[in-house]
Amino acid sequence: MADAHYPTPRFPAPRYRLAGFLGSRIASIVVVGVATGLLLALMALPVVIPAGVLARDAAKRLGNIPPLPKVGPLAQRTNIYAADGSRLATLFEENRVYVPIGQIPKIVKDAVVAIEDDRFYEHHGVDFRGIARAAVEDIRSGAIEQGGSTLTQQYVKLIVINDTSQTFERKIREAAYAVQLEKTHTKDEILEAYLNAAYFGEGTYGIATAAQHYFSGKRLSQITLSEAASLAATIKSPEVYKPTRPKLNLPRRDVVLDRMRQLGFAKPQDVAKAKQQKLHIRIFDLKTDKPYFVDYIRQQLLSDSAYDRVLGPARSPRRTKAVFQGGLKVFTTLNQTHQQQAEAAVRQQLQPAERIDGRIDGALASVDPKTGQIIALVSGKNYKKSKVNLATLGNGGNGFQSGSSFKMFFIVAALEQGIPPSKVLKAPARITIHDRRCYTDGRPWTLGNAADSEAGTFNMYGATQHSVNTYFAQLAVLVGPEHAADVARRMGITNAGNSRYGNWGACSLVLGVPDVSVLDMASAFGTLANQGVHCKPYSIDKIVGPDGKVLYRRRSQCDQVIDPGVANQTVDMLRAVVAGGTGKAAALPGRPVAGKTGTTDEYRSAFFNGFTPQLGTSVWVGFHTPTPMPHLSPSGGPVFGGTYPALIFQQYMEAARQGQPVEGFPAPPHRRPPDPKPQPDKGKGVPNVKGKSYADAARILTAAGFGASGKFVHNKAPAGQVVGQSPRAGSPAPPGTMVVLQVSDGLGRGGGGPGP
Repeated sequence: MADAHYPTPRFPAPRYRLAGFLGSRIASIVVVGVATGLLLALMALPVVIPAGVLARDAAKRLGNIPPLPKVGPLAQRTNIYAADGSRLATLFEENRVYVPIGQIPKIVKDAVVAIEDDRFYEHHGVDFRGIARAAVEDIRSGAIEQGGSTLTQQYVKLIVINDTSQTFERKIREAAYAVQLEKTHTKDEILEAYLNAAYFGEGTYGIATAAQHYFSGKRLSQITLSEAASLAATIKSPEVYKPTRPKLNLPRRDVVLDRMRQLGFAKPQDVAKAKQQKLHIRIFDLKTDKPYFVDYIRQQLLSDSAYDRVLGPARSPRRTKAVFQGGLKVFTTLNQTHQQQAEAAVRQQLQPAERIDGRIDGALASVDPKTGQIIALVSGKNYKKSKVNLATLGNGGNGFQSGSSFKMFFIVAALEQGIPPSKVLKAPARITIHDRRCYTDGRPWTLGNAADSEAGTFNMYGATQHSVNTYFAQLAVLVGPEHAADVARRMGITNAGNSRYGNWGACSLVLGVPDVSVLDMASAFGTLANQGVHCKPYSIDKIVGPDGKVLYRRRSQCDQVIDPGVANQTVDMLRAVVAGGTGKAAALPGRPVAGKTGTTDEYRSAFFNGFTPQLGTSVWVGFHTPTPMPHLSPSGGPVFGGTYPALIFQQYMEAARQGQPVEGFPAPPHRRPPDPKPQPDKGKGVPNVKGKSYADAARILTAAGFGASGKFVHNKAPAGQVVGQSPRAGSPAPPGTMVVLQVSDGLGRGGGGPGP
């Protein structure tokens, strides 16, 4: 019943005239009492002939009551944990921790029974004595002081039928189901269900959650007599009597303590001491740690089809219910120590740039290449200012241009096609590529080297070390951008080929024009560290149900996607980038490291992607909306991949590898070839392309290290044929010289045909 029969202090309650009160409250109690008696008679005898209109009506209603509904499990909160078991976040629709009856202290059970239903262990679901006593007490007091519902009835009302309406039919069903429930469940089972279902105010459900919430994270086993009584006092009207309202909670707590003493549940001296104790109310805040990462996990739990079998179809109501009500324990791969090291590296290294422009931001992803576990994931500096995840695709993130970082995939594609690392190409300061695949806006592709590269003659090693754009532009023509895109897809670039993120079939792919995620780049470069074996990155290690049963355990998904020899040869080239090229700032003293820088046009985006044999890490620096960064580097110059990104990589990796064994990379199939000797400027001179088609002429000049541009002239030679060139054929000219071609329009009177 709502309260036992012991004297109670007066609490503020609405007053009514006695006649009106008798006509509503007492009449209702009497009716329920009569109907309940009839209910028990019907359950005890095969046939009962009711007498009177009230009995006939009650019998009619009782005859329509269906069997006791099956009650599903109570909603429980889901917890997300880091790899070390520390809690990152809690997800819930009802904030509830379920505890079995064996873990609920006796003083807690006694406190609730004393105030809510002191005959709980004597009645069979409905307590007629309690109903009569409550009516008498209410008449005596002239106010609603006590109710007649048992704990079983309260549970039925709130959980079984989920109906709190004050109707005769609801009261009949409540009583009927309470009796049925007592026949199928033990008292302990009912009390366990009730204590876990009850609401305790401020969004907390269940006695264990309430103890944690109001008493600074206390476990239920740590609760004192005074605190147990305070929580029991809350149940009658949670938002009124909750512990955070001490003026109302404390007097009612004392009522609970008095009843416990009178019932023999607590010793008088213990009750006296408990009344003197001050309640230390301190709300336990379920803070979310690493909110970007938690959002990433939440999105997977709701939408990733990998969990369909255990959680229900992705994005379905069943899946949502499982995530927010299922009481799951989700263990992730996040290494808290590495995460803190990564956040510190991004924050500390970007401080000089922040003083100039506070909008600059950074992202970092770190992956174990041998398993695919995501060890650390920095998705931005300030979650409160922006919830966009800068490290992944999804959660608002669309990736960024990777710049010259993407050259790595062309190296792999070239080696797969048998192009050796000794391949020598002239790489002028600027070059025009006339291959139709390379056209930009309908015109041949013209590009130049960035400030961190050189012009000259290079093999693949030297061009990689110094990130020579004009070398790789020519390599892109030889390899074919579609083959490099396929390599990227195999190595872990999940959006490779998706036109939403850019043109994957253009030669400009070699300069990283399509957007990619920081996480995908870490995964792809980690494939090289693992000798060509790509392990799909993952962040959820296992999911445990509320009963402790493991529902899902992730196993690494690893495949050999490129030949080990190709991988090891590529690693050897990338080691040169860090040893003496554009990535020198990323070097780790005493530890082998390989990587590649990347910077986009106008310094709008900067990457460094690197790895040791044990860990692959990618770093991005830029603005949420790509914006030039010409004066934000530590020296006041432009931001390259070799500046902030490499410095962040170096600080993080040095801390993360501290105390770890030093491992070496496997030897490449071929040693680094000697650098080609510098070519004299004169050489063989400008090739003779007169009489060729414009496309053929441009291709010949490009292969020889010259640029080409054309202009139409009136000439009777076939349209599109080269009828003149400047400089003339055989003329000495340095590599990169632009050769102007006169192209016939087929309409003029001038001479034509091949020249000498």
